[in-house]
Amino acid sequence: MFHGSGYFRTTLILSALAYPAITEAKIQFTGYGDFQATAHTGARIYGSPPALATFKINDATSVHSRGFNVNNVGLFATTNLRENMNFLVDLTYRQIANTVKEIRVQYAYLEHFLPNDYSYRAGKITLPFGYYNQNRFYAFQRVELTAPVFQSAILGLPIADVGASGQKRFPTQAARIDVDVYAVNGYGGLAADPQKFRSPTLPGALAVSGNLAAADKNGKPGFGGRVTFAEIAGRKIETGVSYYVDAWNPAGSKYFQMWNGHFHAIVDRLDLVAEYLHLDVSGDAGFAAAVGDTHWKTDGYFATVSYPLWKIQDMPLTPFASSEWTYSRGHHNGGGQEKLSGYRAGLALQPWDMVRVKLEYGFLNYVLPLSGQGDLRLDIHSVIMGLVVTF
Repeated sequence: MFHGSGYFRTTLILSALAYPAITEAKIQFTGYGDFQATAHTGARIYGSPPALATFKINDATSVHSRGFNVNNVGLFATTNLRENMNFLVDLTYRQIANTVKEIRVQYAYLEHFLPNDYSYRAGKITLPFGYYNQNRFYAFQRVELTAPVFQSAILGLPIADVGASGQKRFPTQAARIDVDVYAVNGYGGLAADPQKFRSPTLPGALAVSGNLAAADKNGKPGFGGRVTFAEIAGRKIETGVSYYVDAWNPAGSKYFQMWNGHFHAIVDRLDLVAEYLHLDVSGDAGFAAAVGDTHWKTDGYFATVSYPLWKIQDMPLTPFASSEWTYSRGHHNGGGQEKLSGYRAGLALQPWDMVRVKLEYGFLNYVLPLSGQGDLRLDIHSVIMGLVVTF
C-alpha cells in the first residue's frame, strides 16, 4: 500500500519492536456513511466551435441526470500503543454498488504527544494546510453538503501524503499559537506524462490530486508549514497562514508552491470559514496549452457560513450558504484564463446526534481556455439531498 516509503515502514517496525504488547492493544472502530440522492442535475457544455471540436463535441450539449448513490462509507480504526501514543487509520470505500470499485486510505499515521506541547505524526498524514483540509473534509464535519469544488476536485480533499509532521503549541494570554512543519513525498507529474503537471483534457487530467504517489518521484521531498492563532481573546476564533513548496518534475528542477490564508469563527452560533489560496507552478508544458505559458498561477477563495435559526420538534434546522471563485492565468503573457465560480445554499436538519439530513441547491460555472481555440464552458445546476450517519 505504501511501497517506496522506507521511512514509514521503518517507523512501524521500530514501533513493533519497542512495544511487543501491541498485539494486546485494543482497537476502537468508528465510522460514517454518506448517502446522496440527486433530485436533478443539469449540465450544459458550450463554447467556441474549435474548442468543442477538440473534445469531439459538435455543438452545445445539455445533459440531465438524477439518481441515488453511496458517496462514501468510511471506517476509522484507532489503537493506543502507549501513553500519549496512538496509531490511526481511515479506510474509505467509494463507488459502491454490487462491489466496491475504490478503497482509499485517507490517512494512516503514528501520533505521539510529547511534553511541553510538542507532538509529531509519521505515516500518511493530512497536511496541515489551511483549515478545511483537516477539519471539514468529512461530510459529518461540515454543515454544508458539498465541499469547495476547486479543493475537492482539483487539489484533492483531503490533501494527504506520506511523510512526517511536527507541531509546537505556544499558549499566550491573547491566543494559542500553533506552529506546524512537515516533509512529505510531494507532488509529481501526471501518470501518463511525468513532464506535465496539469493537462487541459477532461475529466481527470485537470485534477492534481492523482499526482500524489506512494513514493517520491524525484528524490526531493515537499516541505511546508502553518502558523495558526487560535482561541483568540478566549473565543472560538482562529486565523492562520500556510505555505507549501515542492519540486514536481522527474529532474526536480521545476517547482510547485501553494500559499493559504484561513479564518474560522463561531460567534453566537454563527459559523464562518473562509480561505484564500494561491498556486504557482513553473515549467508545466501541459497546462501551457490552456493558458499559453509554462509558468502559471492560480488565485481564489471560498467561504461558507451557517447559523442554526430554527428547531422542528427540538431538531436543529440550520441554513447554510457558500461561494467560491478561482482563476488561473499565465505568468508572462495575457493568454486565456481558467475560471471557476460556484454558489450553494441549503438546509441541514439534525434529528439525532449521529444523523444529519441535508438539502442543497448549487450552481457551478467553469471556463477552460484552449490556447488559440477559444474557451470551453460548463454550467451545472443541481439539487441534491444527503444523509450522513456516524457510528
